[in-house]
Amino acid sequence: MPRTVGAREQSSFAIRTTSSFRPFNRRLSLTALQIGKVEPLTQVRESLFNKGRGSHFWPVNRRGFLIVLSGPSGAGKNSLLAKVLPRVPDLKYSVSATTRPPRPGEIDGVDYFFVGETEFQRMVDQGDLLEWAEFAGYRYGTPRRFVLESIEKGLTVITDIDIQGARQIKQNLPEGVFVFLLPPSESELRKRLQGRGTDSDDAIRRRMKIAEEEIKAVVDYDYWIMNEDLDEASDVLLAIIKAEQSKVRRADF
Repeated sequence: MPRTVGAREQSSFAIRTTSSFRPFNRRLSLTALQIGKVEPLTQVRESLFNKGRGSHFWPVNRRGFLIVLSGPSGAGKNSLLAKVLPRVPDLKYSVSATTRPPRPGEIDGVDYFFVGETEFQRMVDQGDLLEWAEFAGYRYGTPRRFVLESIEKGLTVITDIDIQGARQIKQNLPEGVFVFLLPPSESELRKRLQGRGTDSDDAIRRRMKIAEEEIKAVVDYDYWIMNEDLDEASDVLLAIIKAEQSKVRRADF
């Protein structure tokens, strides 16, 4: 079972504070997995109670919200999302805007919103992005309108971004839900990065060094998930989603 929930709870994962990973113990508490079996939510408007007396029920209008998923490179964010998105009908992936030209097979509005530098700068100047950053000479950002319109429809929106982007979103949308994905160990993280076959040894060392600092930010998140087994980690994320969707403050009765 993945060891999770509550960023301020303690984990058996080792957070590196100096030159070595330092283990710390987790206090026992209820976890998202103990809430019960996760079932897809197919309707925004649903019956809260059916007392078995005719058609008597209380309708509930569910409010949408944003989930931000972060974690070091190699933690498995993309793999986790690929597992979870098909299992939750009302979960929508947040499409980012980018100045990068589309690659073969990419569709505007599905993979990214492809915009020019002038348009992207206009979005920055007018506050149309919840967060943005530059990477490899191109700019990427999370469009505010796309997220807010989806939330207004009662959808749960999820995005995967780095630590800096998550901090920007927390300033602009503090009511979001922030989840941190951890690798099970330093050696496993290095193994995953090496297994990609895309980075040199120097690049992997740099990524590991960055991961040291990124993992320290877990205390700023609402939940953490240890991705030791992908299937189990996806079950935990689904449980978190259901728990957040079931909060009374996210519904109009």
